Amino acid sequence: MSKEDDRLKAAKALLRAIEQGDRAALLEAYAENAVQVEHPNKLKPKGDRRAPARMAEDLARGKRLLRSERYDVLEATVMGDQVALQVRWTGVVDVALGALRPGDSMICESGIFLRFQGDKIIEQHNYDCFEDFLSPRAAS
Repeated sequence: MSKEDDRLKAAKALLRAIEQGDRAALLEAYAENAVQVEHPNKLKPKGDRRAPARMAEDLARGKRLLRSERYDVLEATVMGDQVALQVRWTGVVDVALGALRPGDSMICESGIFLRFQGDKIIEQHNYDCFEDFLSPRAAS
């Protein structure tokens, strides 16, 4: 298996760890000095910048707000020490959020860009495009 195959496998394992709320696996994926940059979006209009310890705290906080979450990888590109993912995230909320009620799905299309140093993620950038969850949905 090539280094690029290993990095893609590690990127997908990170998404599974997040889905499962696996704090240990999440922390294992990152170098100690890693940084994740979440660019401005509907949930975080000013964006965010955090280290692995805070990512783990936010993972636990998110699990209290969601019944479940899933990442579907739509496209993946690996080039050297970088992995680019286009994903569709679906979270089933367990609390009211905007126009969503418990049991409703929240959808987000994301570009996730990871840079590796060895076998650890050293840098991550997320560009998240949430579907409108503030306006009531039309009845089907």
